[in-house]
Amino acid sequence: MEISKLQLKMFLDKYSDIPWDALHYLVSQTNYGGRVTEPQDRILIDVIIKDYYSTNILEDKHRFGGSSVYYIPSEGSLETYLNYIKTLPYIDPP
Repeated sequence: MEISKLQLKMFLDKYSDIPWDALHYLVSQTNYGGRVTEPQDRILIDVIIKDYYSTNILEDKHRFGGSSVYYIPSEGSLETYLNYIKTLPYIDPP
């Protein structure tokens, strides 16, 4: 995860246009997928990462995995973000 965060920061700092395909490949196939041996699990990782590394994430209130709980809050103050975090479940159901 740390490598993926550093790569994301590096790409965002270096390029004016976000290279979504490169970021997606690095994270899903190299960083995480390289440790997975089952083909079905690699496909699952690819699908999950695609929800985070795409232009959809730039949309206001983008929902992750179709969830009604997990979404990107609208731009606001620090207090706005903290209030959103407080609404998240303490224990997430499986």
